[in-house]
Amino acid sequence: MEQDTDAEVEILVGNDCSTDCTKDILEKIEIAPDNFSMKVFNHSQNLGVAQNFCKLMEEVTGEYIVFLDGDDFMLPGKLSTQLDILKKNPEVNLVHHNVCEVNEDGVVTKQRRIKKGVAGSINDIFKACQSGIQSCSIVVRNPYIKDWSVIVPKDSKIVDLPFLLHSLGKGKVFYLNDVLSAYRVIDSSITRTTSVLTFEKNTRFHVRQTIDFGYAKRSFINTSLAASYIRSASAEIVNKKLKLASIYVWRALRLLPYPSNELLRTLLNLIKVVIKSAKS
Repeated sequence: MEQDTDAEVEILVGNDCSTDCTKDILEKIEIAPDNFSMKVFNHSQNLGVAQNFCKLMEEVTGEYIVFLDGDDFMLPGKLSTQLDILKKNPEVNLVHHNVCEVNEDGVVTKQRRIKKGVAGSINDIFKACQSGIQSCSIVVRNPYIKDWSVIVPKDSKIVDLPFLLHSLGKGKVFYLNDVLSAYRVIDSSITRTTSVLTFEKNTRFHVRQTIDFGYAKRSFINTSLAASYIRSASAEIVNKKLKLASIYVWRALRLLPYPSNELLRTLLNLIKVVIKSAKS
């Protein structure tokens, strides 16, 4: 990790029956600094991404939480920079930064993945339709949620979004344009192998959860939900299921009595595609 920090750092690893050499590699890792320690949880059976996440979160005791998937990695200076911001700004619950993009061999393919990072509040995250924030860049204050399984169902394919939203709550988001982590693109990752429709269905579920918690304004939540319906409509057009695409477009329109110009243009273009495809 190459992190130079005075903070007490506990690394928690959930090995969910990995078929590669993960277990052997973890056993050989030596934690050199005295302020670093590591706990590895080797599951006897595959739990899936959601249950693995919830099990790990039950073990978290620290004041701050760093989210990092197994295929991504940190760059020097990440922890000290983000922890310093959280300590100096008590109103901030989440700090994130720009990331570079690397291939399976670790070769940089894109210097900056995020074009415009999100700052402000949870409303700004929904306004940006969850874009402009990468999970491997996140450090949050521990929200001390006792049972994450209530928030993240075991069949969910998404854990970073509910983690982000419920850790942030009503606090502030701080964005750094510095590149402090690497996001690895792998064809076999869950992001690449799960269908768009499944991801969007999970996304809408987790976005709707925030209504009950009162984290965000309903208008911004609706913007986020509408964007998800638009992405689902686009996927169904690719699948040549125009009736389903039309239903998703209609649902998006119902949520946006006053859509932004960008969303409105996207919706109109989708409607044109549906009509054109229906005629051909």
